[in-house]
Amino acid sequence: MARGYGEGTWRKLASGNWQLTISAGTNREGERVRISGTGKTKKEARERANQKLDQLQGFDESEITVAEWAEIWLEEYKRPNINSTTYLTYEHQLRNHFIEPLGDYRVKDLTTIQLQTHINTIDKNHSRALARAIKSRITSCLKKAVDIGLIDKNPAIGTELSKTRTITVRALTKEEQDKLVERCRREEYANLILFLLTTGLRIGEATGLTWDNVDLKNRTLAVAQIMVEEHGNPRLQPYPKTDNSVRTVPLSDDAYAILKERERNNDPENNVLNLVFYSSTFNFRTLSNFRRYFDRLVEEAGIERKLTPHMLRHTFATRLIEQGANIKAVSQLLGHAKVTTTLNIYTEVFDDEKIDVIDTYSIL
Repeated sequence: MARGYGEGTWRKLASGNWQLTISAGTNREGERVRISGTGKTKKEARERANQKLDQLQGFDESEITVAEWAEIWLEEYKRPNINSTTYLTYEHQLRNHFIEPLGDYRVKDLTTIQLQTHINTIDKNHSRALARAIKSRITSCLKKAVDIGLIDKNPAIGTELSKTRTITVRALTKEEQDKLVERCRREEYANLILFLLTTGLRIGEATGLTWDNVDLKNRTLAVAQIMVEEHGNPRLQPYPKTDNSVRTVPLSDDAYAILKERERNNDPENNVLNLVFYSSTFNFRTLSNFRRYFDRLVEEAGIERKLTPHMLRHTFATRLIEQGANIKAVSQLLGHAKVTTTLNIYTEVFDDEKIDVIDTYSIL
């Protein structure tokens, strides 16, 4: 029997919201079912929990849709067991790549072939890492549906990612790069763009860089944390994207000059977060504002093609490879887990290099 509306367990989330978890009895497998509601206030959280409880008590499990089950899985099985940043990642991946395209289907009607077709589309249009993560989320979500008796078998079992694939890397051409660099040199606030271009850091790694992770004497920086945003609220996450993202990056002359300029203009009294690249209010430079700023400078540079900030990282790697850099060193600078990841991403660049080699050297 469901627990009364006046009872439950309260939890204050990292976002500042309140979460109320109440028991809704047991399912047909004898497992206890919990329902959670989240809100800015306790009243709002209780109202949402009660709404879910009302829905569940008149719920026909055989008719549950993908959208309904994915929401339950996220809220009841994942949110209590993972940190808030990871939860937001899970939610984003499932909402965009499972709930939106397949949400209206009943869970019991999903087939392996249908999911394989869907995963093939994801694999074709996104990075291998993202495709693998989405496939894992979908598989786990449906596994729990099997565990509690919603469906008899997991239709995601048997789906596969392609064995070999390449990603079309969109780096700036040398002409585009020259135009953007020339525009960025005209204002100090744009040196974050130049820094990304000369280090290959991810945006969150650069915007989360603090002075205690910069060693100007030895001309290196340590990637040990990143800036993340939860519903538009930025904060420091004390660990980077992956274990391999933890790395020491040597500074080129250009990157070193940018940091020396930032050091000269730093305002320690107001820069309480100790950020290297801070906003005009000495706070984090948010991703949305940075993208708008980047778009404006690209337009003012006279570049007609649509560019994205992440292309700065691809451009960094592409220019190194074009100049004959060791691929293992490039992979380590980027924080890739495996050299094969770098090879797969920059296949087209290496193809061009092979042509240059043949055109340059005579074997006989």
